[in-house]
Amino acid sequence: MLTNEPTVTPTSTVTLTPTDDLTVTAYAQATQDAQATFIFLTVTALLATQSAQLAANIPTNTPPPTPTPTPTNTPLPTLTSTNTPTNTATSTPSPTFTSTDMPTPTPNLTLTVNEMNRLAATATAIACTEWVSNIQALESEVKPDLIARLKPGVSWNINLREGKGTNYDVIGNITQADILIIIDQSDSSWWKVQLPNKIEGWVSTEFVVEVDTPTPLPTINPIPLNLACMGVVNNDWEPYRRIDIYGVDMVLVPIGCFNMGSNEGGPEEQPVHPQCFDVAFWIDRTEVTRAMYTECMAMAPDKCTRTEPNNFSISDSQPINNVTWFQAKAYCEWRGARLPTEREWEYAARGPEALTYPWKGSDLGDNPVYFHNSEGVSWDVGSKPSGVSWVGALDMSGNILEWVSTIGDQVRFPYPYKFYDGRENNNDNTSSRVVRGGSYTQDQAHLRTTYRFQYAPNTSIAFLGFRCARSIE
Repeated sequence: MLTNEPTVTPTSTVTLTPTDDLTVTAYAQATQDAQATFIFLTVTALLATQSAQLAANIPTNTPPPTPTPTPTNTPLPTLTSTNTPTNTATSTPSPTFTSTDMPTPTPNLTLTVNEMNRLAATATAIACTEWVSNIQALESEVKPDLIARLKPGVSWNINLREGKGTNYDVIGNITQADILIIIDQSDSSWWKVQLPNKIEGWVSTEFVVEVDTPTPLPTINPIPLNLACMGVVNNDWEPYRRIDIYGVDMVLVPIGCFNMGSNEGGPEEQPVHPQCFDVAFWIDRTEVTRAMYTECMAMAPDKCTRTEPNNFSISDSQPINNVTWFQAKAYCEWRGARLPTEREWEYAARGPEALTYPWKGSDLGDNPVYFHNSEGVSWDVGSKPSGVSWVGALDMSGNILEWVSTIGDQVRFPYPYKFYDGRENNNDNTSSRVVRGGSYTQDQAHLRTTYRFQYAPNTSIAFLGFRCARSIE
């Protein structure tokens, strides 16, 4: 039984499970499942036919052959850990990582550069040009001069009406997460506003308040989007940053493939297997700070609930800590974002070249905030710019562990990672969830981009925080 997260090199390895975040409508879910199956079958076919097809220069539109059956898993011995943490705040006990049903790691399913090229070309064919034009059209819209939100303390949805007065029909609902564009505020009692979904109507000024216009979004540069859509086959990518409407710095993660997992870790990181993305996404450049989370507490107290005070994160620029998985999820949703899936997080951290650390090389240098230099507390986010990842994300190794969306149950959801098998079920409120990235309490072994651990979703610990992601669709 693990009672706390280890702070030094463990004497044994713990197992857990991966996931990908997909809270969408039934139609969208079915669409993503179909795309996922297509990519998985394509990868399987490439591996089955190996270099013979590559040598023959088969065109990218050649139908993939029938995939080979998945090998039968063989149980492994029970894996347990007796690590005791030191120099950390008291934490909620984490779930037991013991099992007699662990699958035997199968041979590594890695991709060569040529295979990645071909898969990237396949992904490019999936409405790439249309996707970029749609994003450009969306981003080129005029940004509002006046915006409003529900007043702090309004903990229920407010009706949007067809006209000024409660006698008019309700045409929409306003939540604390919504940013409203003010169209007409000539009447002191009723304002005409536009919802994020473009519906326009009237709302009583009893419930809304004008807020400062956030930092304007820069005009979208079509070059990064086109490059992100075309895909990458190595880490030679120029980071592209944007500030979202909440003032949060996010970086663009392009389409591509990478080999997920590692042979340097325990069974929970094996087998090494290919993962591909056919849609780019955004991820926060840094971990969510105390200031960011406090803003949500003020604007949406029903969504962002108070965290336990502690001496490990006290300044506005330090990462918020002592947050449960539920609190992290609620904050991201308030921003119109979500927690990244486990495979998204690892891809953003290591890239197509599948780096051991976010930076190239096997030495830590002065790149992370970890056990040997942290002095027992988290640092301001971005304090180690030399530890930046290939897409421009900071602190993905060290400083503070990060929740992801994925369920951490290695028995039900072993590697290879499959985002459509249930491990990304965000309606499951009891299963443990994966954490990534290592923290200021840990040593080199825990700072690898493939390191995985898990905690019960209601766990709050001084060295555990999160960052958010946003889909581009």
